[in-house]
Amino acid sequence: MVFVVVYVFTIQPGTGTAPIEQILPQAKQMPLYTLLNDPFNHGLLNICQAKHEVDSMNGNSAVPSVTGTNMIGGK
Repeated sequence: MVFVVVYVFTIQPGTGTAPIEQILPQAKQMPLYTLLNDPFNHGLLNICQAKHEVDSMNGNSAVPSVTGTNMIGGK
């Protein structure tokens, strides 16, 4: 079932359109369409940026700081 959904929303190399576009012309505006066809410019990049912004607002950094601690002894 997942394979069929991915196939229907993925742009085909031969035609340059996804099969769903023939049925529903507004499909290009759907989040699943943009996530499958251009994940780094629309979907995944925005998710990663949002997570980074939330982490920075909470004072968490992406890389844990280990300065001033001894990794073996804990002091």
